[in-house]
Amino acid sequence: MMAHRDPAWWNLRRPHWRTSAWVFGLLVLFWASWVHAGEREEALWLQRLSFGVTPQSLADVQRTGREAWLAQQWRRDMPLASVPAVQARIENLKVSQLTGLQALAQVQAQRALLRERTDPASAAMQRKQRKQLRSELDALQGQAIQRTLLRAVYSPQPLREVLTWFWFNHFNVVAEGDFVLQAMVGDYEQNVIRHHATGRFRDLLQAVATHPAMLVYLNNDRNVRGHINENYARELMELHTLGVDGGYTQQDVQQLARILTGLSVGRPGDSRLPDGAVSLSGGLALFLPRRHEPGPKTLLGRTLDQDGWAQIEQALDMLAHHPATARYISLKLARYFVADEPSPDLVQRLSRRFLDTEGDIAAVMQTLVNSPEFAASLGRKFKDPVHYVVSAVRLMLPNDPVELRVARLQGWLRQLDEPLYGRRTPDGYPLVASAWNGSGQMTQRFEVAQQIAKAQHLDLPEAGGIRLLGPQDEFSQRVWLPGLSSRSREVLQEAQAHPVVWRRLLLSTPEFMFR
Repeated sequence: MMAHRDPAWWNLRRPHWRTSAWVFGLLVLFWASWVHAGEREEALWLQRLSFGVTPQSLADVQRTGREAWLAQQWRRDMPLASVPAVQARIENLKVSQLTGLQALAQVQAQRALLRERTDPASAAMQRKQRKQLRSELDALQGQAIQRTLLRAVYSPQPLREVLTWFWFNHFNVVAEGDFVLQAMVGDYEQNVIRHHATGRFRDLLQAVATHPAMLVYLNNDRNVRGHINENYARELMELHTLGVDGGYTQQDVQQLARILTGLSVGRPGDSRLPDGAVSLSGGLALFLPRRHEPGPKTLLGRTLDQDGWAQIEQALDMLAHHPATARYISLKLARYFVADEPSPDLVQRLSRRFLDTEGDIAAVMQTLVNSPEFAASLGRKFKDPVHYVVSAVRLMLPNDPVELRVARLQGWLRQLDEPLYGRRTPDGYPLVASAWNGSGQMTQRFEVAQQIAKAQHLDLPEAGGIRLLGPQDEFSQRVWLPGLSSRSREVLQEAQAHPVVWRRLLLSTPEFMFR
């Protein structure tokens, strides 16, 4: 006769097994809670370093680890978008197919044609051609905006995109008021700002200084011997390098303006360049010795004894490697990525890293991201409108639809007073919360939240297979809802049966306003 064996479930009723099961259950709950807490922290970390967390981006960080994810952001051989169809869409844009040199040549030729028509009989024709040119440039500029927003939503290098926005804002130009500016702003962002966004600051500074967009915007194309224009020289020190408290004087501004004489926009296709002319940035800019004020100059107490283009390079070297520049750039990076008023200790550490690495932006960012101040600040930085709109769209569209009509995003950014390429003054948009958290701004945000929650104007009908984030989604349950306050969760709980209302409320919670 076989010995009787109790069924397994019966064993659980025995006292020692019941105790073990109870302990095991607690461990499972603790483990699950710990995993979810770690996941939420990962999501906050990613939220700060991108334009918003998605299920895919969170999975990427969890799969590779933070260090590998960061290393991927510095690479220049990554695809334009994480979705092949979006990459093809970006590549097919005219603005992506036109080189900067071609864009400059075309706009200069068309402008020259307009200038030739001066007789009264051709006035009507001239107006018509001017209107047509303006229309073509509007379309080109619109495509540049479209490309930027597509990359903000779909790029496999979200930190590079965030840094591209930061540096464009730092070296701001506005794409209005001049044909060359409109034609070149896309090239300026793509091949100057984005290309150098994680490289060395000195290279970025020279690429900006020799691009038609900056030369036209700050009038250095009119800065010539005998007719000094100080605009670019002043902003180069006050906004781009040393900062307003950087220790320079009005005399330094005048000296730098004299140094920069002769640096102007290139002339693609012109084979009759004067002797001694130096072609820069592949022909986009030109140094003309006959327009340059010759002789040594004194800048920041140091005599620059070289002449011509070499003297300009000397000045850029001085400014890029100056301790005041290291402090100013470090302060702005800390203000954008950590806190409106970052700790002096953090700024000092970043400045030291900037100087030790000769302005290696990736190295400075690595120090910033690994700092205890950065970790302590997660979830506490108020989103500016660009972060708000792009992060809302990324959250609401978790399955990466490729037909997103990004022109509407620019409309919402305009509604929130932060359109791309739209800041008229050279100081760029403010980086602090007080500029964006007023009552009028919040009212506009709630209206935008309503439109995004309905997928209005996005060409994304839910019936077409596009599914927006809902209250029962695992991502909502696992990552978003546990991080909300009890009051926010209570309000969302009451709206669970109404997905559009639920989405609008989620995008309007106090927690979603921060990154």
